[in-house]
Amino acid sequence: MERYKVNRYVFFKKDGDKGVILNLFNGVIVYLDTTDEVKCFQRIMNKTEPLKREEFGLMFDELYHHKIIISEDIEEQDVILRRFLNDTEQRKLHLTIFVTEHCNFSCRYCFVDKRNAHTMTEQEFRRIYRMILAREDRIGYDEVSISWFGGEPLLAVEQIENFLTYVKNKRKNTNVRISCSMVTNGYLLTLRQFLRLYRMGINVIQVTFDGSKKSHDFFRRHKEQGDTYEKIFHNLLAIKKTDIRDFLIIVRCNYDKGNLQAIEVDEFICQYDKYFKGDKRFRLQLSPIVDYCMWGDNDGELKTYIGNLSYMVHKAEQFEVLQENLLDMVRPKKRWCPVFDSHNITINSRGEIYACDSVISDKRYRLAWVDEEGRWIENTEAKIIDIKNQLGEACVLCKKMPICFGSCYLIKSRYGHNACFCTNKEMEQFMTYLLKNKEKVLYVKDSTERREHV
Repeated sequence: MERYKVNRYVFFKKDGDKGVILNLFNGVIVYLDTTDEVKCFQRIMNKTEPLKREEFGLMFDELYHHKIIISEDIEEQDVILRRFLNDTEQRKLHLTIFVTEHCNFSCRYCFVDKRNAHTMTEQEFRRIYRMILAREDRIGYDEVSISWFGGEPLLAVEQIENFLTYVKNKRKNTNVRISCSMVTNGYLLTLRQFLRLYRMGINVIQVTFDGSKKSHDFFRRHKEQGDTYEKIFHNLLAIKKTDIRDFLIIVRCNYDKGNLQAIEVDEFICQYDKYFKGDKRFRLQLSPIVDYCMWGDNDGELKTYIGNLSYMVHKAEQFEVLQENLLDMVRPKKRWCPVFDSHNITINSRGEIYACDSVISDKRYRLAWVDEEGRWIENTEAKIIDIKNQLGEACVLCKKMPICFGSCYLIKSRYGHNACFCTNKEMEQFMTYLLKNKEKVLYVKDSTERREHV
């Protein structure tokens, strides 16, 4: 007779005759609506012996279907670790290309070194294209995804258009799909420019704000024109009027961990809500300004991450538009970031390969470069990226591992510690949010089948 157990990555919270189950193994959320259901699941959770199907009736079958209950023979910890370590099944090559280091802004926290700023030349583009072809031949990708980054990529829109035209003409007889996105400050993203990008195939665009006009214009100033908020917001409103439906603009709003309750962030969310709420072509995303030098009070906790989940729970309670942003934070990931993914490549404007976009100006993390024939030339002096040593013992044992995986590789590399993504108290706050907002929270099916962390 097969015997069963509760998945180690299950969280549960009850309030009277209601309850909610969160399974971080696959992202499933299940609500319990009656006293009997809550009591039955409590009995399941409290069992010290292996579970038997016949003891719990139909409820057992539903929980088993959602992997909340699993066979006693399954080592769920090993399944999660294999997910983290394995990248051989990837069918998509993702390139982040810093097409130029030039920028029209002078943001106070920018990590791109603009001294001797460079823009990709036609020759450097051709080298990248040859590298793409070589990897396609060797690995057999179904899709090549390019994210255009900078500096400010719209300062190099001519070069991007020429490259994509060249690629399109060269690839008429291939089934490998090319998709494109862009991260821009939005100042040059007029309706005309947007339509030009759309015709190129760039239909996912991220535009960043720093709260409302007051704080944004303080942090994100144009080098010559000064204030930038009004122009960027006007650009988005002009794009909103278009009849085109198949695009996505991610409106990212940064916040400073030193001032979590800043009124400027709330004002911006209200402004976004007023003009874009209900338009599925636009998505709001709140993101912290990362400071890799601020360690928390407890060993292994970084202030950059600790508190973010609590902050987002608070904001989602205030603003329903942020619910999806909050749920994304606790969905299982394959990895925290692309550093350990050999199919995810960050390239600077000179054709050099870096560990990730956050270290694009740090030569210690220059992994390789692309030669004239598109060949990958390893940099033997680069810091070694060792995926097997990313997770400390505490990470491997942690119930939150599927949504964290030791978080940022750079932190582990620089300080020798993993930085916890959130505390158990924060997970408790999130579970309370789920319980309070049952009518609002969408039922989450197996999220590992439909998305990965980007």
